Amino acid sequence: MAPSPAKNRKPLFITAAATVAVLTVIAVIVAFLLSKGEDGPTGNPDGSPTDVAKAYLEALAQGDAQAALDLSATQPATTDWLTDDILKLQLEKLPITEVQVIGEEKKPDADERTSVVKVAAKFGGQRTEGELNMVVVDNQWKLSAAFVDATTQEIHGFGYDEEVDALRVFGKPLPQSRHFYVFPGYLEIKSSTPYLNINELPPTTLDDVTALKDTSVKPKYSMTDEGMPAAEQAVRAWVDNCFNGGKNTGECEGAINGNWGEDYELSTMRVRGPIDLSEANLRLADDASGPLVYTSSIRVPFSVVEKGTGRVIEDTLYFSDKLKVNLGVQPPKAFVDTGR
Repeated sequence: MAPSPAKNRKPLFITAAATVAVLTVIAVIVAFLLSKGEDGPTGNPDGSPTDVAKAYLEALAQGDAQAALDLSATQPATTDWLTDDILKLQLEKLPITEVQVIGEEKKPDADERTSVVKVAAKFGGQRTEGELNMVVVDNQWKLSAAFVDATTQEIHGFGYDEEVDALRVFGKPLPQSRHFYVFPGYLEIKSSTPYLNINELPPTTLDDVTALKDTSVKPKYSMTDEGMPAAEQAVRAWVDNCFNGGKNTGECEGAINGNWGEDYELSTMRVRGPIDLSEANLRLADDASGPLVYTSSIRVPFSVVEKGTGRVIEDTLYFSDKLKVNLGVQPPKAFVDTGR
């Protein structure tokens, strides 16, 4: 059995550049938050970092999404998952109890308008500790962010585009950016189709509640009992569509390469007999990180009329690992990966 390729469908040589970009964004966020606090008096900000941390944890424990968000110095791109209803679902799975503020930790040489508060709470009976970043904005202490900026991208700008259709976060579609914003705790990500299962993900943590970074979540995919038959049907449908008439555009892009069109009347191409998938080795990537099914060897016997002579030529085309099936859509779609 040939090993299936991992999800690395795009080059990873910009990893260092991506890291620099993230650090640059963090620096910009910090500067922006601090500049917001320069408009008013800064000698005696209202409240204290520890009071804000306690109020935030209590708001979460009570299921009050708006009260928690009111303590945030930044706003998310969307609040679709920062609602009382979603927070209620999270608390049903992992109730937040025994909230504790351990203490304020001043970092050496830190700006006096920033602070870090160490906190703890039980999520579903499991005690967890974390640090909440605080900043003075409009002469008030607030959390740098009151939510988790979660993403399915391990490296910024890389990953499966097909995840956008394949995944649902608490029943809602994944945004094109593949970023979504949730409160810490239970995290529900499921497949949008009956062909895939998604593993249960670990909860997001208190340390993930910050404006200074995003949090990578890594769904793992497996095929349901319906997945393999659906993938095979998608391959057969693709072959029937693309080779009966010799199409090479749209969904059939990459199906027929070379100079076939110069020597043969592609419109006369027809598939000869059923497609044998016994050696196709349809499978998900070895690291189970995406909704694509990979293939190993597919034979397509066909006939076509030769230009000039009118002779009917019989031949066979072979596909190795270029043909893939997206199980994240209904019905599943097969396509030739042209190296996008």
